[in-house]
Amino acid sequence: MPGINGDMDDPGESRRRTLSMTTVASPAIEAGAVTVVPVCRTVVLRLGPAVFFWARPKEIRVVRGGPAERVPIIDMTRSVQAALFAIAAVCGGFLAFRAWGKEKTS
Repeated sequence: MPGINGDMDDPGESRRRTLSMTTVASPAIEAGAVTVVPVCRTVVLRLGPAVFFWARPKEIRVVRGGPAERVPIIDMTRSVQAALFAIAAVCGGFLAFRAWGKEKTS
């Protein structure tokens, strides 16, 4: 079906890299005249025999007889992770600043 899998990355190329990010489409699901394709973004980190893999939802492509319509998926887990990282960085910086200030005064 044209327009559904047109911008997928080359999966063979990602096997040769230590760190790779690819867009992967699941098999199409058809219900009557509507075709739905779930799409996710994957990150693969290869360190010798160890492989770390993380996939997150990206979008759903819906085809109703015309060009594919993209419906983005908002990944709340990723947003929460980013917020927690920012809070930890601010708190760590504050604690390091306080410890540095105490060492200078003593």
